[in-house]
Amino acid sequence: MTNLQTALQITLYGMGLVFIGILFLWGLMALLVRIFADHQPKVAMKSSPYNPEELENRRLAAAIAVSIAIEMHNSSIQVSSHKERESISAWQAAHRSLQLNQNQAFISKKR
Repeated sequence: MTNLQTALQITLYGMGLVFIGILFLWGLMALLVRIFADHQPKVAMKSSPYNPEELENRRLAAAIAVSIAIEMHNSSIQVSSHKERESISAWQAAHRSLQLNQNQAFISKKR
């Protein structure tokens, strides 16, 4: 046998042992669950305490609240923390300009 054949044979044995080990552990866990599981009868799920119309109204209110929060976040004005007379570097100015352009492009895509 050549070295390549020996290496492939060892690889196949190793992979086989790994899968056999996984299957053994899977079976062991299934057995333990069956032995130690509480055998209580399943209780039927209670229906929602809200009637369908009230539930739909709550969902609509939540959707409206989320959309308003998103719109308020997108339209908020961000004020620079720099003083009026303080100058900013060209690097900062370039990046702020880039961010403003990206925000405008994102807003225009939504409409």
